[in-house]
Amino acid sequence: MVDILLMHSRINELLGGSETYLPLLEYFSREAGVEFPQGEDTAEKTRKARMKILVSNAFMSEEFKRINVNFRENGIQFLLLKGLMMEILYPPGTRPFSDIDLLVRKQDIERAGRILSKMGFEENIEPRQGLVQARKNAGFSKKGRLPVMVECHYRLGPCPYLDRPSPYLLLRDSAEYEIYGMRTRGLSPEDILIHLALHAFSHIPAPCAISLCDIRQVICLMGKKINWESFVSKVEKDNLWMPVRMAFKRGAEILDIPFPAEVMEMLFSFIPGPVERARFTLLQSPSRSKSNMGKLSFGMRTVRKLRLTVYMVFPSKRYLEKRYGKKGNVNLLVSFLRYSWEGISSAASWFRENYIKLSFPSRVP
Repeated sequence: MVDILLMHSRINELLGGSETYLPLLEYFSREAGVEFPQGEDTAEKTRKARMKILVSNAFMSEEFKRINVNFRENGIQFLLLKGLMMEILYPPGTRPFSDIDLLVRKQDIERAGRILSKMGFEENIEPRQGLVQARKNAGFSKKGRLPVMVECHYRLGPCPYLDRPSPYLLLRDSAEYEIYGMRTRGLSPEDILIHLALHAFSHIPAPCAISLCDIRQVICLMGKKINWESFVSKVEKDNLWMPVRMAFKRGAEILDIPFPAEVMEMLFSFIPGPVERARFTLLQSPSRSKSNMGKLSFGMRTVRKLRLTVYMVFPSKRYLEKRYGKKGNVNLLVSFLRYSWEGISSAASWFRENYIKLSFPSRVP
């Protein structure tokens, strides 16, 4: 059982201390059998956060119902991912999410965009169109009192684990779920766990505590539906031992997730090569700068980041005009200089936070 200090200091720290997550903290407190700390205004803040989550999630679910109907009527095969898919595993008003994530076949992205456009969505304008190919998703937004964002992914997984498992296999092995009274398809329980583990890995050095919380809910509430033999087979086939092991290890330490002993034994029996061991030693370091060096050691991932950086540094004329609302050559130059200064300031701040005072860690078993 998780003790009160672990629950309220470590989880609160991992969630960033945001008031948005107070209902989530309260939920896990009750699950751990401990009293949720109630300061002078904590109860009121928790109540307001829960109401905000209820309203936002209900609004998002209504938008998804429309998307679900329109996509099905037009023969677009898709799977629901992440937030809205995971929200059903928590009590109402507990698990927040900010957008609707879908897995859509690449050949259907343009058609999906046209359908969303008819529903009032606008495709997000990127600094360069190449960012869509680099990020492997297209984003669409609808303005209003409660803005809605939809991300249509056509590939999943961070580099170097992109397309593991492949979108074709994810769609083939998908399962049907009931969400807010409607039937829709999502990843199989085994692929949900793998996707959540890879999502946690992709956010290193941030702990991605929400993904760990989701893993815990999947294990506790969908455990009987998980085919662990299939799960291990998928991990072995796509060589996902290390990222899955790292995510499960963190989940067990922070949330006391009851993973099957035989599965953990198999994960930890895998012996990585010297290069992979060195990378994950850096990645698992408590030092943010060391962990980021571990990320840079993944060559394919670094190349992708460089591509994203190039696209961001040289924005298109269309993007600058839309972002700053100015036209004409002189205004365009001023907008570019403003954009560049904002980017340099942001990059410098991020670099100071993540890479300054670099030193090397001891090896992690």
